[in-house]
Amino acid sequence: MLIITKMKVSAINSSLRKGGESRTELMMNHLVKGMRQARAEVEVINLREKKIKYCIGCFTCMTKTPGKCIQNDDMTNELFPKWLESDLVIYATPLYNYTVNATMKAFIERTWAVCEPFFERRGDITVHPLRHKYPAVVMLSVAGFPEESVFAQLSSWANYMFGKNGRQPEVKLVAEIYRTASQVITQPVYKDKLDDILDATRQAGRELVESMAISPQTMARIRQPIDDVQSIGATANMFWKSCIAEGVIPKTFEQKGMVPRPDSIETYMTLMSLGFNSQAAADTRAVLQFDFSGEVEGSCYFKIEKGTFKARLGTAENPDLTIKAPFEVWMDIITGKADGTQMLMEGKYQAEGDISLLMKMGQLFSGGSDIKAESQTEENEKEGIMDRESLTCREIITGMPTVFNAKAAGDMVADIYYRVTGEEPGDYYLEIANGTCTFHEGVPASPRLTIETPSDVWVAISTGKLDGQQAFMEQKYKASGDISLLMKLNSLFSAR
Repeated sequence: MLIITKMKVSAINSSLRKGGESRTELMMNHLVKGMRQARAEVEVINLREKKIKYCIGCFTCMTKTPGKCIQNDDMTNELFPKWLESDLVIYATPLYNYTVNATMKAFIERTWAVCEPFFERRGDITVHPLRHKYPAVVMLSVAGFPEESVFAQLSSWANYMFGKNGRQPEVKLVAEIYRTASQVITQPVYKDKLDDILDATRQAGRELVESMAISPQTMARIRQPIDDVQSIGATANMFWKSCIAEGVIPKTFEQKGMVPRPDSIETYMTLMSLGFNSQAAADTRAVLQFDFSGEVEGSCYFKIEKGTFKARLGTAENPDLTIKAPFEVWMDIITGKADGTQMLMEGKYQAEGDISLLMKMGQLFSGGSDIKAESQTEENEKEGIMDRESLTCREIITGMPTVFNAKAAGDMVADIYYRVTGEEPGDYYLEIANGTCTFHEGVPASPRLTIETPSDVWVAISTGKLDGQQAFMEQKYKASGDISLLMKLNSLFSAR
């Protein structure tokens, strides 16, 4: 009878990060997934959850209790026996001072009990003989630096310890998996490359189970460069400067969805290239010009075509949209510290050309400016409510309570004042309170939002003949007070 035994693997993770923050764990988990797909029996051991004391050099495991450490902890009682039973062990560690971190080093030092204390000559070196079989080894590590040379010392140490010409000839180092630029690799701009890297890492897991080796093709995919060294360095520096300026650690920065703040036109171009959403831009063909003044002076432009993005210094010919802004104001907008629409209304910057592109910035750049407004035209009008084609501006505002969305308003309390000019001048306001909306003639005492509009402009917006966003940006009507309330009009009133 043929008995097939599964390969037993212990995946030792020494990263202290958790909750999706660890790139070491990300790579290890995909390697493990591939191994399990190849039907290996894999146990993941997170050392951050274990109590492992340092080796104290007492030699008890060599003499009084051969092969067993005197210390009473998780290493002695649980981990070392599991390690001994493994066919393969993965040492997964972040790169600390160019080798394994202290947590992993403590674990490996405590495996010394696998040796006997005697001296034996093996060729031209002296070694301790093994009392048990040492598992085959995979060394896995990640580093933030972009050059592969950063792993040179770790690789040298791993090969000295476990390589075929190393200190213990019986130990087999079957693979070294090293991933550079790990801190930036999860940025959206690198999604396709990261997907390929993780797919290759799963493939590596399958290959290790099947042949105890990783093919050169698979390894090349795992270790492929994701960008040039300068771009990675600029991105990392921008991120760290922002963390320092905000007084937060990287984990908090990411949890809050914060955006790195550029300090030059070049770093602004880098940030926007990182945040570019090629899928959202698939049908967009445009040139965006940025002219900066203030703390940083200069110009750059972005060319978007068929989902591709190119950033250049200088001035473009015939741009579709030109934004003229003090550098510090625009950086406040793209990092979420200021509302782009309100800054435009207050005259803090200017936009010329195709204003609809300004509205799409939040879609085109996931890390870019989130300048957006809810449409002030009703795209899904309810038939039979009112025939607005023949209504006056006053009649349109009078009828707004009939399409008021109480659920969207919640516990809102607000007066919206319409100061209408032009052919049908008048003063009207809508009072929102207690889930109801009522129409009034006159001027409210303390309006939360004031809309100053020619009557024909508001009629055109209400009947869908004029785009509300574009009319607002082109200052065909004005708004003051709580601009965010203006952005909510579409949800508050299903037609107007």
